[in-house]
Amino acid sequence: MNIRSKVNYRTIAKSLLAGFANNVLNTLYVNIVVFMTPPITAAALLALKIDFADKYDRYTKRTISKGDMLASRAALIAALDILSSYVTTVADGNPIVILEGGFEPTKGNANNANPPAQPIGVTLERGSSRELIADCTPADGVIFNGAILVADEELPVDIIISDGGQIVVDENGPVTPTAAASGIKFILDLNKARKKSFKNLQVGTTYFVYFWASNTAGVSILSGVASKKVVE
Repeated sequence: MNIRSKVNYRTIAKSLLAGFANNVLNTLYVNIVVFMTPPITAAALLALKIDFADKYDRYTKRTISKGDMLASRAALIAALDILSSYVTTVADGNPIVILEGGFEPTKGNANNANPPAQPIGVTLERGSSRELIADCTPADGVIFNGAILVADEELPVDIIISDGGQIVVDENGPVTPTAAASGIKFILDLNKARKKSFKNLQVGTTYFVYFWASNTAGVSILSGVASKKVVE
């Protein structure tokens, strides 16, 4: 069975449904490069979410009937059903893309009979102060995208993995990712999300980023390189 978007929002507690819809709003509609043509606009989903949250609150206070609340819930779930099918179609079996759409992937067989191809479309852009944002083109059959920023030697044995899923090594060895990285050698990002954020970088330094992709069949070769100088 191919991996699909779960429809677990149909059975979650009514008190959690608006929060689930809000997560979809904050993920699917942000990833406009991946999800270019959602069949329901963000404004329409927001209106349905607000309506249900209001009616559920009023129902708990016994100022409207249960039927009114359930009708609002049904409208919101119908919209989520449409978006769930859309995300499943766009993802084409890729669980990471499903997560990027705000839904949870089912268990199943991803399109990963072969190792992924070399990542393409690698970009490195400036974010906020002392931050660079890296990304690459979505690809079929990819379960995990890793990225390494400035790679020039092997990982030391005493590496530190942060809660944010990154390893930072400077000229003196491993450091915490939130430390001032004046002599950074490389940052290895272990997060599953394709888009990577590298923070606390040194102003005036040019950084180089490479991506790789993996699935249950193996690991791709490293991508081509993208570079950017941190100016502020």
